[in-house]
Amino acid sequence: MKRGVAFALLVILALAGSGTRATGQTDSSGGSAADSTAGGNGAPADSAVVRALLSTDGAVTVFEEATPGEGIEGFWWEYDPTSDLTRLLDKDLRDDPLEPLTDAYGFDLVMPDSIRALRDSVTAVADSIRSATIELETSFDPKMKSRYTERKDDYELFNEFVSPIPLTRRTTLSTRVTDTQRYNQSTDKIREDRNLSSTFTFRYSEGVSTTLTANHSQSQQSRGTVLENDTGDTTVNGRAQARYQNGVLGNLDFSAGMALSTRDYKTPRTTGSSGSFRPDWGLKISRPLPRGNASLDYSGSISRGTREETRQENQLVDSVLVEVDVETNTNDSDRDDKLSLIGTYEVAEGWQLRSTSSAGRQRRQFIAQSDSIAGRQETRDATDGSTQLNLDAKPNSRLNIRASAGITGRKTEYDLETAKFAKTIRKDADTDIQYDAWTGAAFTIKLQRSAEDRNFLTAQSGNVDKQSASLDYKQKITQNVDLHGGYFLSLDSFAFDDVVQNTGDRDLLTERGTFTVRYNPYSILSTSIKMDVRETQSINIHPQKSGDNKTDFTYLITPSYTVRLGDGNINGEFTADSRYSVFDFDEERNSLSRRFGTRQRWQHAVSSRLSTELLGTFDFTDEGSFTRSEVDNIRRYSKSREIHRFRVEAVVQYSPTPWLRSRFVYRRDGDDNYSVSVDDGKSLTTSSRTDELTGGFTLKRRVLKTIQLDLDLSRTEKAGDRVTDVDRSFFVIKAVLEYQPFKAPKARQGGGNG
Repeated sequence: MKRGVAFALLVILALAGSGTRATGQTDSSGGSAADSTAGGNGAPADSAVVRALLSTDGAVTVFEEATPGEGIEGFWWEYDPTSDLTRLLDKDLRDDPLEPLTDAYGFDLVMPDSIRALRDSVTAVADSIRSATIELETSFDPKMKSRYTERKDDYELFNEFVSPIPLTRRTTLSTRVTDTQRYNQSTDKIREDRNLSSTFTFRYSEGVSTTLTANHSQSQQSRGTVLENDTGDTTVNGRAQARYQNGVLGNLDFSAGMALSTRDYKTPRTTGSSGSFRPDWGLKISRPLPRGNASLDYSGSISRGTREETRQENQLVDSVLVEVDVETNTNDSDRDDKLSLIGTYEVAEGWQLRSTSSAGRQRRQFIAQSDSIAGRQETRDATDGSTQLNLDAKPNSRLNIRASAGITGRKTEYDLETAKFAKTIRKDADTDIQYDAWTGAAFTIKLQRSAEDRNFLTAQSGNVDKQSASLDYKQKITQNVDLHGGYFLSLDSFAFDDVVQNTGDRDLLTERGTFTVRYNPYSILSTSIKMDVRETQSINIHPQKSGDNKTDFTYLITPSYTVRLGDGNINGEFTADSRYSVFDFDEERNSLSRRFGTRQRWQHAVSSRLSTELLGTFDFTDEGSFTRSEVDNIRRYSKSREIHRFRVEAVVQYSPTPWLRSRFVYRRDGDDNYSVSVDDGKSLTTSSRTDELTGGFTLKRRVLKTIQLDLDLSRTEKAGDRVTDVDRSFFVIKAVLEYQPFKAPKARQGGGNG
């Protein structure tokens, strides 16, 4: 167990990078990635930098920026994978709710994608360790949980009972029972799902373990008094694993499993049952080498399945439509085999090669849907193989190179439906060069190429070729000025063999440039301006479609600012967006769309318990086309439509205690559409206004050391012409009650978030 945890920590630290740096959220406007944030051990990456702590859930920590513009939208995020893995492996802590991540005003923060992805990888490693590890000191520790959820006209009641039962020091039996009932008032639909699962684990020795899991589920759905479906599933899964060390071969890992499943189902016109049996096996041999390592991995499985179904169909018998029963029996037979060879070799210090090769075969036998002269017992045979070579090189402290090249082939054949024959060969290569040319500067160059040869017996046969290149440049000009630029170019070519049946031959060329400047003259003020220019050409090769050839132009500029005034914070942005579509051979279809918008937000912490937020947005959009005048033969822009949208939102948040938070929200939305013509001028076509008032509270408290209560309740009132009846007045309720009678004495009590 200790060795497994140690290995997992090494994996997590490798994922996070040595230190580590996690890429920030991607700019929603489509630009390059935002500033990086740390993914290290819960402390600021630079010990000389002091940042104000805002919020933490034990592993993810949010700070205020020490220098404006260095983080993501004013926040510096850090993640400690070691503490998170320790929590997930602790059976007394992993199910406890986490503290919410909030800003200085108590409003919830959205976790960056990079931190979320890293946390998901840690959770996956923890789940794999828990599933493969048998806890020898497991005690009888049942847990009961009930959850009630209501939103508009949807109601759900969920109950769960989980109980691990230690049989011996080597054996554990775990049982889980769940029941979920759902009801929709508008459709009068009722659904109930019940599930019972038990897992039996036995550890024979240090390297040998077995697991047996049985699961039965029942699902019923009805609309009013009419039964729509009734399904029952039963599965039994068993697996044995063993590890053996051999002085010649190295480490040998054996695994064997079995899966047995049955299903009974019923609908108003169909009754049937099915069953399958699937054994699988695997062997992995891994051995360290003087300057690398090598591993050979084989896995295989076979599957047998049957299905019997009776359907009620309407058929004509002697010119009379009668209802008859139609029976269908099918037999399925499957076989899968896969072999992989992986090797890693260190050519020199800082230079590492990795080679991966694999080959596999999948064979499927099933009853075809339609009969033929050769019968209905169809066989599909698919083979595939791939080889890939990766190079990681670090010639010096400023230069990193990553390159890869590979080829993949796949062939699929059918015994009866021979027209479905398919054979594809794909070749890929890419290079990633990172170069820190001088202090404060960083270049990233990426080159990618992929070519796929599709050999089909249909009109889709042909070649697809994709090429792309990009350059990303960052430069810190002065202490207060940063520059970030990027250039991207890609070409997608589609060439099909059958030019008569498939006229889709075309080239798609995309060119894009981004430019961002951040200027932070004072500690209370940070500003930035982002520019994005794109050009996309769609060129159809076939003469029948060449009339659709066009070029799309996009011009985007977004200035933004943030002002920090003690307990208050003001930030906003302005957007100007223009999009042109120019057709090469049909200028009457040329069009222009423009959007001008702004978003302004004010946040204020009135006290340690009371916070307010005011948000306002406004968008102006106009659309039109270009027409050539018959009088002077000059092409002019003619506006056809205008759209005005606005939204105002006010939020008040009050927390009388750490475990109770109330929230009141008022929103008003407006949408006006105008039609514009030369003769009639501008006239209002549609107009709508929506008012919304929401009030509610969130409560998270451990009532006793064995009882956890989570309650989230809100009431919403809406008014407006386009508001449906179900949206005008509704509750949103989520209540969770968790009871663990034998919870360890170290459990937290009193207030807090669990």
